[in-house]
Amino acid sequence: MSNPTLFRHYIIAQDAGGTNIEIARSAEQVCVLAFDTQRLCFVHCHIMMDALKNRRSFDERGALLAGRGHPKLARLVECGEDDGNAFYITENVDGETLGAYLARMEKLPLWLAMRIALQTARALEVMLNRGDFLPAVLPDALRLVQTAALNIDVFFSDYRLVETTRSNAAKGRLVKSAFDKQVRFLLDFFNEQKQSAAPGAEASVNAGDFAEVLNTILSSVGPSSLKAIATFCEKLEAEMVQTTEVEIAVQFKPKPLLAAQLATSQEVARSVAQAVRIQSQKLEAAQPFVLRGTFLKTGQNINIEQILPHRLAGSRPSELVRQVLTLQKAGKFPNLVPVIFAQEKDGIECVAEIAVEGVALSDLLNARGVLQPQEVYLVLAGLDTALGQLEKSSVIVRRIRLEDILLFTGFDKKNLRESSLLKSKLNDWPGFSIVLRTYPCLHNVACRGTDPALLLPLNVPPPPGVEPDWHGGWIAALGSFLIGAPLEQTSKLAFPDQQTEAVARLLLDELDKAQRGNPSARSAFLARFVRVLQQQDLANFQGGGLWAELSGSSGAQGHAVEVARNAVVISSPKLLSTEYESEEKSHIGFAELLIGGPSHEEHGALGLHRMGSDRRVQNAPVESSWSTLHQKRPLWKSVFILFVVSIALGAVLATLSGRALWQGRVPVAVEQH
Repeated sequence: MSNPTLFRHYIIAQDAGGTNIEIARSAEQVCVLAFDTQRLCFVHCHIMMDALKNRRSFDERGALLAGRGHPKLARLVECGEDDGNAFYITENVDGETLGAYLARMEKLPLWLAMRIALQTARALEVMLNRGDFLPAVLPDALRLVQTAALNIDVFFSDYRLVETTRSNAAKGRLVKSAFDKQVRFLLDFFNEQKQSAAPGAEASVNAGDFAEVLNTILSSVGPSSLKAIATFCEKLEAEMVQTTEVEIAVQFKPKPLLAAQLATSQEVARSVAQAVRIQSQKLEAAQPFVLRGTFLKTGQNINIEQILPHRLAGSRPSELVRQVLTLQKAGKFPNLVPVIFAQEKDGIECVAEIAVEGVALSDLLNARGVLQPQEVYLVLAGLDTALGQLEKSSVIVRRIRLEDILLFTGFDKKNLRESSLLKSKLNDWPGFSIVLRTYPCLHNVACRGTDPALLLPLNVPPPPGVEPDWHGGWIAALGSFLIGAPLEQTSKLAFPDQQTEAVARLLLDELDKAQRGNPSARSAFLARFVRVLQQQDLANFQGGGLWAELSGSSGAQGHAVEVARNAVVISSPKLLSTEYESEEKSHIGFAELLIGGPSHEEHGALGLHRMGSDRRVQNAPVESSWSTLHQKRPLWKSVFILFVVSIALGAVLATLSGRALWQGRVPVAVEQH
């Protein structure tokens, strides 16, 4: 098989037969799948077939679209001209096109058809707010990705950066058909299907009829449709049909784009069978590449996935996985998720990480919607510690998603769902620690999930003295997602209270500085965050005695210590340690104590306890995911160590007493009588 082609720093991916993987081919462009070796993710390389007639317009439109991203839009990474051919690079959307999805369906549940229509309308609204970038054939530019058990989201994966004959023809159709009329027709279509359903039966729609109506709407949409789209979304949400299903049926799931190029879950399971007992081959909706298992050597719960083969991404992903694997042997980075093994068998290379007993930040947001300002600060302060360890580790990481930031609590997702913890405020939690996934996992490189950096400019180096990657601007981008203000200007947003608005303005101000290439250092930004909390008196909100520490009170420190004393101590206190230091350190003592107690010797580590619906401390101890790795050892090792220590101690005592065999003895004279 030939080596993959390299275009600049993009490796053109190949299928198993050595052929370049094409995403699309038309009279206007050829689009191929590629791997970005700098940002460590898959991208789509769009190569235009015709020469540019207006290079300036092409560059201006590309810069406008790339300026600030949106979760609904594939990030525009680069655009330019090479050997007379215009090209642009967009991040991968790991899903199936809307046109292909509807073409292979015969019937769809009504609730699912309505959700697809709603998500499509929301994607159109986001795109039109950015400008007139709608491609000529929208069903091929929109891709469906399953993001939860009962949710399919719709994303734009392609844009119109060059005016073509087909795009001009699409504009002409706007005059012939009004968007409002087509939207009313779709709503009537849904109501008819709802009323025609048999009593007790789930309503469904003919996929062909639904595709025809939806395509008519897409062909009539334009910049003037923004207000009508917003109204359509409101009406459709009000009439949304509920379902009794707990998960989308297999036949209705959109196909991940990368799945066809990777080993199946059965093949991955067979390749690790000697080292891992697979718990279940059922895949989670948002993580279709991960298998759950038990590491036979230690009994730990682990997550297994395939490492990208060379034909797709070269050797870089495998090298980085093994670099992270060496960190585990050092044992100095407790806030980085350990990689426990990486191995190859039957041509399939796999990696396994220890399953974190806790919850991903993305799951917390799905349960809560948004976090309050004081909760956002707790997350960012704990994340600062983890990022500091990441920087010291020298591991190369270019993207950290919400899904890669995990709140270590000491018990697994099932127990989290059964408790009230996910619905509780973080300042009411008994404690947590932030841990980061730092290797290029498949979901990260496939661009699944949410990358906060999409709010930041690409390839803009920060000023001297500021962290090169994880600076205050990146922290602010993450905070914007947590507080619910990542996408629009503050003046256009409605906040529930003055305190939230003040923090949102702080975050957006830092984002604006980052857009200009002048972000703050993390410590400086977090110090500003604390001052805003003080000014807004968030430390004294009702039920927030622990938060008095933010305003310099000493009473909260004692209160927090009592929490630590009453909670069950976890097995690995190292996980809760922190090295956070800043000019405002005296004002953030509680966050340090919550995420890592500064006085373990006196009070013990800040404990984590299981929280039931009544939120009382349970007696069952909580064991860290890392405990078997850092503290437990097989019995034979303990016996061997005891034996060696005993021999060494005996040798020392024998030497001190002068009875050691290796010490020379003076002959004793025998008295003659």
